[in-house]
Amino acid sequence: MHNLGNALAAIGAAIAAGVEVERALDRLRRARPTSMRFEVHRVGGRTLIDDSYNANPASVRASVASALELSQLRPLVVCLGDLAELGPDAGAHHAELGRWLAQQGVHRVLATGERTRALVDAARSEGLPTAEHLPDPLALVERAREATPDGGMCLVKGSRVAEMERVAISLRAEWARGLGWRERLRVRAACVCGCGFDEVDGGLADLLEQLEERLGAPLPLTSVCRCARHNEAVGGDDASPHTRGLAADLACRDDRLRQRIVTSWIELLAAHNRRPDAALVPVRVELGPEHVHLDVDRHLPPRLWFAPPTFVDLGNGGRAPAAPLTIGVTGTNGKTTTTTLLAAALRTLGRSTLAVTTVGSFLDGQALPDADRRASWEQRLAELGARGGAAALELTSDALANGLAERLRCRIAVFTNLSRDHLHSHGTVERYLAAKAELFLHLPTDTDARDLPGTAVLNGCDPACALLEEVLPPGTRVLRYGLRARGAPYAPLHLTGEVELGWRGTTVALESRDLPTGLAECRALRTRAVGEVHAENALAAFLAALAAGVSATDAARAIAEEAPPPGRFERIAHAPAVVVDYAHSPDALRRTLSSARALCTGRLWVVVGAGGQRDVGKRSAMGRAASPTR
Repeated sequence: MHNLGNALAAIGAAIAAGVEVERALDRLRRARPTSMRFEVHRVGGRTLIDDSYNANPASVRASVASALELSQLRPLVVCLGDLAELGPDAGAHHAELGRWLAQQGVHRVLATGERTRALVDAARSEGLPTAEHLPDPLALVERAREATPDGGMCLVKGSRVAEMERVAISLRAEWARGLGWRERLRVRAACVCGCGFDEVDGGLADLLEQLEERLGAPLPLTSVCRCARHNEAVGGDDASPHTRGLAADLACRDDRLRQRIVTSWIELLAAHNRRPDAALVPVRVELGPEHVHLDVDRHLPPRLWFAPPTFVDLGNGGRAPAAPLTIGVTGTNGKTTTTTLLAAALRTLGRSTLAVTTVGSFLDGQALPDADRRASWEQRLAELGARGGAAALELTSDALANGLAERLRCRIAVFTNLSRDHLHSHGTVERYLAAKAELFLHLPTDTDARDLPGTAVLNGCDPACALLEEVLPPGTRVLRYGLRARGAPYAPLHLTGEVELGWRGTTVALESRDLPTGLAECRALRTRAVGEVHAENALAAFLAALAAGVSATDAARAIAEEAPPPGRFERIAHAPAVVVDYAHSPDALRRTLSSARALCTGRLWVVVGAGGQRDVGKRSAMGRAASPTR
């Protein structure tokens, strides 16, 4: 009923804006509801209602009332996460809601989160003994799976911070395990794009069946869909016979099984695309903490065909072009500086070196003209490969999400850090990290005398890197760096040190452990960039350079001499000192201000902003970061 009110409001607004009534009604009938808003999924003999997008006491009451009406006296299990942003009376609001739930005739109430303890206690005291508090979402899934009888219904709801959509996805997967795989393909479920497609494409179905055979275990499939988002990237539309996106979601909490799924899928598609009648091309593999999302495109134009993990240049008789030593750098902050410092170190090898950053492209330290910058990735890297060159590439999450990692074949991948950014593109931090993980999923597993082993250079003090380590291809070498001031490392660091900050640059007194090459006489690492964050960037560039075969002495000298990119704690006036810094996320701003406070002997003035309409939700967090009380 509450969504009916939303629909009436939309119709009223459309009419007020001048839309004809019949046209407004027709559009409303064809509109697809937004995902996680009272989505009804039927899995076997049970029904799941995913209303996990957000919650407050009033919306919980409305959802429960609608679910009870829909259940028609069938048992209803209500799964709740914390209700956030209720102020100092949050406990009282939760307790009041618990008493109300006890009076509605629901079968069970299962809750997780600290705030919901008051809700469960109140429901039990009001006469609902089946109300239960679970320690975490995984325990909630297990209990809901057992507690929802055949023919029953389960409602999942919670505030955005509770991330109850994970519960809904996992619960669908648990229920689907008892079905045959063909039946599971037909389980109606909205995937990431929200298209709600529930038909089974023959080609995708065959590949998924082969994937299950490779795994030797039931495929934990929760949904399939027809996804048009890739059609826009190739200039097609939903009706085009040449562009048809397909996707499958799998829920899996087993780290090793998730890695096996991804590896087997890439091998399967590579074998498929060697056939003359190949019709499906992998576009994206999204790996989350508890799920895998697989995207393919059907009947793509030949110019976009590739067989992972090797890009095939169809304009070169099908032969793979020579590959340069390619190093990719990703993360939220520090990518440009790290890439710039790394390229300087690579040039000491005597190789022609390409550096691509968001501030420009540079060949052997010289900025490329606009005409040269527009050359394709494949063309530029093929030319470098023919000359035995090297490339240091700054890789954004959007580029990686669109399949670039599969084409670049990076030998070394660097991760700087993870904090909030680009949520306008990815929706959640988990999907943002999954896009970054693409770079590491495509590190090579084949090594021989001619090739460097696949190497991951990770910030050992960033928890996101612990997740990345779990999905690295077998045999990947891991090198960790970090500053202990950022927090306790999740694993031993190969390179760390104490930081000395000054107006002329930043110095790190190096401490090393189990490095593949000794530091010789190199006991300190200096960069002209000012700030503790740039000490991390210098450590990352230094480790990546060592992995690429640069000597410690040469790498340290090149990093010390290289000018940082513009706008990185750039001093543009001296009396008073005026600094410009490209701190575009809350974490980056906090760290920039920490450096400024360390150097400032007088009063500190801050001008901060977040331009454009991208990820506007971070603006308040940036304001708090700039607060003098922080």
